[in-house]
Amino acid sequence: MAVRAQENRFYIIEKRGKNMNIDWMEILRSIGYASIGIILMMICVFLFDLCVPYNFNKELKEKNVGAGFMIAGIFIAVAIIIRTVIK
Repeated sequence: MAVRAQENRFYIIEKRGKNMNIDWMEILRSIGYASIGIILMMICVFLFDLCVPYNFNKELKEKNVGAGFMIAGIFIAVAIIIRTVIK
């Protein structure tokens, strides 16, 4: 297996002669978007904790399923919004 660089792209040449193209910029963008998404989710949960007079951390430690569903719903909603913006 050999690797050669050409125009900011790397090609992995297998013994069968097939080229597999690796685009490093796309990988870095994906990592960046994932990082932004995780940070935004944490900010949204923090803001939700400030707005709602309910201690979700305490309830999650006591294994309250309803509080878990509430936090999961926030994560899913923010993920859908971020996915729509990125697309």
